[in-house]
Amino acid sequence: ASGIVRTLFEDPGRITSRLFGSGTGDYLWHLFAPFGVVAAVSPVLALGLSQLVLNLLADVPWTRTITFHYAALPVAAIALGTVEGIAFLWRRRPRSPSLGTGAWMRGLLCGYVLGCALVTTLTWGPSPVGAEYHSGVWAPTSDPRLSAKRAAIALVPDGVAVSATYTLVPQLAHRAEIYSFPNPWQARNWGVHGSATRTPARVQWIVMDRTVLGPADLALFDHILASHRFRVVFDRDDMVVARRVRT
Repeated sequence: ASGIVRTLFEDPGRITSRLFGSGTGDYLWHLFAPFGVVAAVSPVLALGLSQLVLNLLADVPWTRTITFHYAALPVAAIALGTVEGIAFLWRRRPRSPSLGTGAWMRGLLCGYVLGCALVTTLTWGPSPVGAEYHSGVWAPTSDPRLSAKRAAIALVPDGVAVSATYTLVPQLAHRAEIYSFPNPWQARNWGVHGSATRTPARVQWIVMDRTVLGPADLALFDHILASHRFRVVFDRDDMVVARRVRT
């Protein structure tokens, strides 16, 4: 937060260029359109404002998409704001004896939001009725390497410290200590800037999916294996598991 405030005074163009960049409008449209933009009239939106601003200011592109968890807080605020927005608009409806209690307006607003949700689900959604079902967001077909991945994960004992490729970390995270490779050999996306790193000697097992490693990470992994501190106990379909044999 201090860095953002400092940049705001020292180089405000960096802030405004991100907040009003080419992708901002598309990101906001994807957030608000499924709720019919009704939340725009509700102050409840402030609940997700700080996270929304951080998403727009981040250096990486995946914070400005609805696909990942970074959108969770803004979406929650928009959902709550939609409820409040409908109530706000209903309270300010035209009042006359001929219009009755105005229940029809609540039904109309709810139907409008439901229609927007349906249209955007069909257009962007990853569910079986959505256009993005076959895009790979939620793969509808079986992974041909699934058995190798399961076998690799099953080899790792509970409780030991592990370094694994990021796609496998969630399946191995039921332990006190786990690293997303190339951590802790190389600090990458590691804690708060300036945080002390850990020694690689803590890692007892390595679980790698070679297909998601870039050239530099592949070279590092091969260098680690060449040190003979780890012994490969599983190697199938580009899935590799290695166990520490010496420090």
